[in-house]
Amino acid sequence: MPFELKAVFAKEENLKLSHRVKLGLKERAKQGKYKASVPPYGYKMNPHTNQLEVDEKTAPFVKEIFHLYLYKGWGMFKITNDFMSRGIPTPRAIAGAINAGSKWHQNTIKGILNNPAYTGSLVHNREETTKFLSDSELYKIRKKVDLENQVIIKNTHSPLISEEDFRAVQELMKSKRTNRSNGKESLFAHIAKCADCGSGMHFKPDRRKGAYVCGAM
Repeated sequence: MPFELKAVFAKEENLKLSHRVKLGLKERAKQGKYKASVPPYGYKMNPHTNQLEVDEKTAPFVKEIFHLYLYKGWGMFKITNDFMSRGIPTPRAIAGAINAGSKWHQNTIKGILNNPAYTGSLVHNREETTKFLSDSELYKIRKKVDLENQVIIKNTHSPLISEEDFRAVQELMKSKRTNRSNGKESLFAHIAKCADCGSGMHFKPDRRKGAYVCGAM
């Protein structure tokens, strides 16, 4: 069988398998069951029900992150420095990752601020991975799924953040991306993109030796 024909059959089988997996995930989501092996920072997994429960040790840190960002006007860089100076354990450390360290990253803070699980809702199928062949190489592309195609189940577990505060944080991050420019654009402004969210990168000359950071931070 020619390679091209094998590639077509393989693609069809992958699509069928992906469809079956998504149907299974949607059914689990409707039952309020968390699909990932590691719960969000601030929660722990009930091994009997596969549902999220509040982790009293780390939940206060999640609330503090939202409070500092929304009400105190702290940026993600300042939050990471504060947490590291206080020795607050990172999500990877709590999860028991082998290469976990004590260093907090801005993308970690951003991931927490972007996670709707903290409002007591489970959201599945937020992203899809598409595979394609090019020059005999297999590539994967992740893309965000339209809101109407996401699986959103509310009140599946105890919230740490109100929906009002969560929406306010999303709007604040959006406004920061829009109003980031201060008239002193760097050479790669609006060209370099964040690998995690696609936002434009901005040069921060006040950082050590200067650095490009995500515009959403």
